[in-house]
Amino acid sequence: MEPGFSLICLVLLASTTVNGQAINGTTKSPVTNDANSSSKPFALSYTPTKVYQGITENVEVHCKRNTAVESKIEELVWMRILVHTPDDGTRVLAEQREGSTRPNIFGDVRSHGRLAPVEESYLKAVRTKPSDSAIIFYMCFAFGIKKDLSFVVESSSGLLVKAKKLSESDLLDIILDTGKSIRLRANNNSKTISNTARILDAYSQRSEQRFSEANDRLDKANLTVESMMSEFLFPKEEELWPAGTYALIKPESGCPADLAFYEGENGFFRLHTESSTMNPENGYSKNTHLSRPIQTSYSINTFMTFRFCAANGLYGSGAWPKGRYCIHKKGNCPVGFNSGYIHFLTERSGNLDAVGGNTPEQSTRRMYFCCMTTGDPTTPIELPTAHPFYLYQYDGRCQNVKGMRATEEYIQVHTEPGSSTSGYVPYLAYKTPGNIVRLELCYYTKY
Repeated sequence: MEPGFSLICLVLLASTTVNGQAINGTTKSPVTNDANSSSKPFALSYTPTKVYQGITENVEVHCKRNTAVESKIEELVWMRILVHTPDDGTRVLAEQREGSTRPNIFGDVRSHGRLAPVEESYLKAVRTKPSDSAIIFYMCFAFGIKKDLSFVVESSSGLLVKAKKLSESDLLDIILDTGKSIRLRANNNSKTISNTARILDAYSQRSEQRFSEANDRLDKANLTVESMMSEFLFPKEEELWPAGTYALIKPESGCPADLAFYEGENGFFRLHTESSTMNPENGYSKNTHLSRPIQTSYSINTFMTFRFCAANGLYGSGAWPKGRYCIHKKGNCPVGFNSGYIHFLTERSGNLDAVGGNTPEQSTRRMYFCCMTTGDPTTPIELPTAHPFYLYQYDGRCQNVKGMRATEEYIQVHTEPGSSTSGYVPYLAYKTPGNIVRLELCYYTKY
C-alpha cells in the first residue's frame, strides 16, 4: 500500500456520505448530530442548533479533543474541518497548522484554534454567510505524530446539519420576535412601528441578496482536500531527494522533511579518540551547524560523534547529478559514485567506540563513503533546496548547488598514529603523521 493511501480514503469517504447513506453509490459512514456521542478521538459540535436554509448566518462549527476516547497522537501537525453538501461536494472550511499563529480559512469564514497541548487542542470555524443547502455534512481530521515517530490521522464522527426551510410560521415568529425586541428597546416610543417596518424591509432585501449569491459561494475556496493531500504525499519531482540508499551528515536543523529520510534521523557513529579531558586536537568549525553534541568526554575519555540522515531507499526520484562531492555509503553506492573508507585508529586502551540507530555502512573503526568524481565543482547541480544539508568536499572545494549558498566547515578527529584511507574518500585537509584526520564539509542553505 502506498504511504498515505489510507489518509486519502478517509477524506474521500468523508466527502461522499451523508446521514449514513451513500451519495454517489459509496458505502455507509456513521454520522451524528451530537458531539458528545462520538467514539472518535475528536468531537464536532455546532451552534445555533436551529439553522434555516439560506437564512441563518454565523453558524459556528467546533472541533476539539474528545478526552473520553484515547488518542495516539503525541504531537499535532494540523487540524482541519471539512464541509460537504450533495450539490457542491467537499472543501476545506478551516485549517490550523503547526507553527502558524492563525488558522487558514477558505471562503466566508472566521476561525481560531490551537494544536498544543494535544488534550486542549481545538479548531473553531464561523461561517459568516448562510448556506442554501438543506443537508450539510461536517467532519474534522487531525494529522499528527505517534510515539514511534510514525504518522497517524484521527478524526471526529461525521456531523450532519439539516437546515430547515423558512416557513410562513417561522417567518412570523422571526417578525414577532424582532418586533418585540424593537418595542422593548424603544420603550414604547411612537416611532416603534415605522422602525420595525424599515428593519423588516431591510431584512427582506438582505435575504434576496443572500439567495442570489448562494450558487457561487463554494467556488471561492482556494484549495480542495485532494490538492492539499497531494502536496504533502506527492511533492514535485524537483523537491525530491535522489533515489537509493545513502546518508548525509546531519545538521542542527534536522534532516530534510522528505519521505526519503523517514525514520532515518537517529543514527550516530561515536569515535573514542586519543584521550585527555576535552582533547584540544579534536575540533570542528567555530560556527558549525552540525547536530550536537559533537565532542564529549567521560573521565579522561574523549569522544567525537558523527550524526546522520539516512535515506531508506523506498522513496526518491532520479539519479545524483554529476559533480565532485561525497556522501556516506549505506548498502551499494548510488549510480555514478565510487566507494572508499577512512580507517580511524581510535583509542587502543579500553576502546569505547559505539554506533546506534539507523546508520550508514560502517565497521570497526571504519567509515565508508560514496564519492562523485565525474563533474566540475563550479558547474551548479540541482538538489532539493527546501532544507539545509551537508556534502563532503572531494578535492578541496565546495560543489556549486543551484539556489544554495555553500559555507565551508570541518570536523577533526585526533586518533592514534596509523589512521589510513582506501579508495575514494572526502578531501582531508591534513594528516599529521596519520594521527589527525580532518574532513572538509560544505553546509548548504537557500539563498
